Amino acid sequence: MIFAYRLFSEEEARKIVEQVSTEQWEAVSTDRKRTLELRNTNPVAARALDRITKAILASPIPDDHFIARFVPPKLNRYSGQGEYQSHADRAVMGDGVRTDLACTVFLTGDYEGGELVVGDRSVRGKPGTCVAYECWRPHHVAPVTRGERIVALTWLESSVPIAEHREILNLQRSIRAEGAELAKASAVYEKLFKLWSR
Repeated sequence: MIFAYRLFSEEEARKIVEQVSTEQWEAVSTDRKRTLELRNTNPVAARALDRITKAILASPIPDDHFIARFVPPKLNRYSGQGEYQSHADRAVMGDGVRTDLACTVFLTGDYEGGELVVGDRSVRGKPGTCVAYECWRPHHVAPVTRGERIVALTWLESSVPIAEHREILNLQRSIRAEGAELAKASAVYEKLFKLWSR
């Protein structure tokens, strides 16, 4: 499944791009990946990524997916046929973070190609939006044929590692009940959370 969220306005996304676009980006080129990266070790990138991190934490993402930890985000820049061929993300990244979900934050929109394809779904978010998806599923970024695709990426560890369990907990949480029925619904939620969380 792919979950879409609005994190901030297109104007805020444009300001982030302006801040980081003139920095020294690192070329990453392998047999499957051609992109530029900017990590939080760069002071300008660190400020931009801090803003993005705060937006993710203030969004429904942590509650919807029971997020326990995440990998510090990085910025990727694709242009001139830059792409990332089909792959599945590593099971553990950063400081031992289990990667249950990836989160792609779109910062630019004036480009062609560059779609994120997860399974049979193709995603092209507007600036300021993001998508979260199960990153163990094969996915790829199509070649960018015009313009620049700039995104922020992070990987998320859920305290409920199985996607179906997260879905059931979210359904249970949305049950409208009152009085004794509310207590019963809450009890079911708490029992399931104890059973499935780690």
